[in-house]
Amino acid sequence: MFDNLSGLTLGQKISYLRKQRGWTQQELAEKISVHGRHVTRLEHDKMKPSPATLAQLSQVFEVTSEALADAVAKATDNPQLQSAVQMVYQLDPDDQSMVVRFVQALFAKKRMEQALSFR
Repeated sequence: MFDNLSGLTLGQKISYLRKQRGWTQQELAEKISVHGRHVTRLEHDKMKPSPATLAQLSQVFEVTSEALADAVAKATDNPQLQSAVQMVYQLDPDDQSMVVRFVQALFAKKRMEQALSFR
């Protein structure tokens, strides 16, 4: 499906697929249960979608999450991280959310350690 879109960023692909269906950003936002500004940020590559949002996007666009995830994975040069991201996208949404919470907890721990080391 993305053969003619190769080289585009994830945001550009989201924008293309949305426009192809004749949806406004607000209509897409409602379909994936996010705020309209969230779609704007995604389409302008100002942020990456969460695994849950990526799963919702793949569902409403009727494409595989792997097809969309590929654009996210290519954003990093770390092959091990790319592989891990691909594996996460193969999980069901509940497990994806668990992975996100785990990563957020690790990041919060790191910030706490950094804050405490400055004392």
